[in-house]
Amino acid sequence: QVTPQVPPQVTPQVTPQVAPQDNLPTKNELLELESVLSLATPQARSQITPEVVLQIYRLLETAEKPSERIQLQKAVGLRARKHFRLTYLEPLLKGGWLARTIPNKPTSRLQRYYLTPQGRAWLKKAAKGRSRKQS
Repeated sequence: QVTPQVPPQVTPQVTPQVAPQDNLPTKNELLELESVLSLATPQARSQITPEVVLQIYRLLETAEKPSERIQLQKAVGLRARKHFRLTYLEPLLKGGWLARTIPNKPTSRLQRYYLTPQGRAWLKKAAKGRSRKQS
């Protein structure tokens, strides 16, 4: 007699959802993100959702210590390397919020990314805004 087997869940959730305890971004946080991510059109600005803000917050927290791209990508919860690089990593590098440990070899297998003073300032400001909202 053959016992039917239940297939394992094939597609786990890729991007984290904003939980009720997670706070919505402040207007200043959104404006800074729009600026850094070079979102010039209203349509592009509408892509800055609370989930994206939370992902960037997690990415920057992870980058407080020099981290590999894969570590940052996991913090954001994305699988697609190209999408992560184009949507998150490159704009944050160009905006000066992240820097490379080996700037003259961007594709080095030893490459790590770290938080700059500018990125640390935004992260600190965002953390204060979140703690005020929770009290």
